[in-house]
Formats: sequence, C-alpha cells, structure tokens
Amino acid sequence: MRIEIGQIISQILSFLIMYWVLNRYGWQPLLKVLNDRREKIKEEFKIIEEEKQAAQRFKEHYHEKVNELNDQVQSTLHDAKEKGQAIAFEIEQSAHMQARKILQKAQEDAQNELVKAKKQLKNDIVNLAMEATKKIVPLSLDQNKQNELITEFVNQVELK
Repeated sequence: MRIEIGQIISQILSFLIMYWVLNRYGWQPLLKVLNDRREKIKEEFKIIEEEKQAAQRFKEHYHEKVNELNDQVQSTLHDAKEKGQAIAFEIEQSAHMQARKILQKAQEDAQNELVKAKKQLKNDIVNLAMEATKKIVPLSLDQNKQNELITEFVNQVELK
C-alpha cells in the first residue's frame, strides 16, 4: 500500500474546508438555535415559577380574606347575641316594672276601697245608731247634735 501525500493533503484540505463550512453554516446556526431554545425554556420556567408564586400569594390572600370574613361573621354573631340578650334583659326589666306598677296600683285601689268601705260602714253604723236611739230615746235631739254624738261615739270605737 502506497501512501500518496497529495491525496492525504487534498483529503485534509477537503476535511478542513468541510469543517469550516459546517462550523460556519451548520454548527453555529444549530448551536444558536439550541441556545435560543435553552434560553426560551429558562424564560418559560421563570415565568411558570413567577406565576406559581403569584398563585401562592393569591391563595394566601384568599385564605386571609376567608379568615377575615369568618372573624367578621363571628363578631357579627357575637354582637347580635349580645344585643339580643340586652333586649331580652330590657324586656324583662320592663315587664318587672310594669308588674310592680300593676301591683302597686292594685294595692292603692284596695286601700282606697278599704277606706271607702270604712266610711260606708261608719255611715251605716251612724245611721243604725240614730235609728236605735230614736227608738230608745223618745226625746228627739236636734239632728246636728245627734249626728255629732254618734260620730264621736263611732270615732272612739274606731280608736279602740
């Protein structure tokens, strides 16, 4: 086997030219496309991560709002319960006051009726005593004197 130097040099030259052409027009654009693709994927991952963080912040914000609303609902329910209890207490106090007024009025009415009944009884006793004295004492005292005596007698009986 004979080695021909011209053929080796032409093959080396062809290889170098082919390498330069492929490198310049094949590998460089291919590497550029691959690098661009790699950068695009990095950017997309970065955007996805930012959106994931934004979603997480939104989720946390949502939970905070839900918790705030729950707190507000609990506070509103608590306030409503306290107001209801206060209203119930006021109603109860008002009912007790009205009952006391009714009882006091009934006692006053009973006292007035007692005073009226005593006066009526006193007048009945006076009239009865006058009738009895007319029958017992045939002498007739003047009407005013007779009323005074009977009233004085009844008052003395009342005091004892």
